[in-house]
Amino acid sequence: MLLYAASISKATKFIVDDNFTANKGRAREILRGMIAEGIKTRWSAQVRTDVANDTELLCLMAESGCHTLYIGIESINPATLKAYNKKQDREDIISCIRTVRDHGIHIHGMFVLGADTDDVETIRSTADFATSLGIDTIQFLILTPLPGTPLFHDMMESGRLLHRTWSKYDVQHAVFTPGSCHRPPFSLRPSGQWVVFTHGGTFLVIWQDVLPLRCNRDLRENSRCQGPEGDFGPS
Repeated sequence: MLLYAASISKATKFIVDDNFTANKGRAREILRGMIAEGIKTRWSAQVRTDVANDTELLCLMAESGCHTLYIGIESINPATLKAYNKKQDREDIISCIRTVRDHGIHIHGMFVLGADTDDVETIRSTADFATSLGIDTIQFLILTPLPGTPLFHDMMESGRLLHRTWSKYDVQHAVFTPGSCHRPPFSLRPSGQWVVFTHGGTFLVIWQDVLPLRCNRDLRENSRCQGPEGDFGPS
C-alpha cells in the first residue's frame, strides 16, 4: 500500500494510527520493510513521548523518510499530567523533543487544555515552552469527555455536560462547563469556544488551528483585546 501511495503522489503521507509506535516491534518491521523495498516517500505519524526511548526506532524512522512526528505531549502542568494518569513528566517531554529533533525529524506538538488543574498561566507557559524548545508546530485541543470514559461519567454525574450533541465531541468544541466557569479565569462563548480571562480584563481565545511557532507570539498578542466586545481572533 505504501509503495503504491508513494508511486502516485509525492505528497507527505500520514500513517493513520492513534499511536504508530504502541507496538514498537510492529513499527520496526514496517519501517525495515519500507527501507528494504526502497520506498522513497516522506511520511508522518502520531506517537507518544516514549518514542524517544528507542533510538533504533528513531533511526529507522529517519532513514525511511519520516518528516514529522505528531507527538501527544498533552500538558506540561504536573498536576494535569497526574490527573490524566500520564506516565511522563516535564523532563521526559523535554528529552523527547530534543532526541527527536537530533534525528532530523520535525515535531508537531499536541496539547490538551481545559483540565480543572489548568489556568491562564498554564496556557501561556505552554506556548512559551513550545517556543523555547523549537517545536515546529503546535495544536491546542480542548479536553473532551468521550462517552465510556471515566471523565465522561464524572462530568455527567456532576452535571457539567453542556449537551450530548456527539458531533461536537471532536476536541474542537467545549462540551462541558469548566471548573472555574463562573469566575476568572474561564468563561464560555456561545460558539462553544473557551475564552480565557485574566484579572486585568483582557482575554485570550483558545482556538483549534495549528499554529506555526514562528508566528506564535504575534498571534497570541493579536488575540488579546480589551473588554468582551473586542476581536476574538481566529474562529
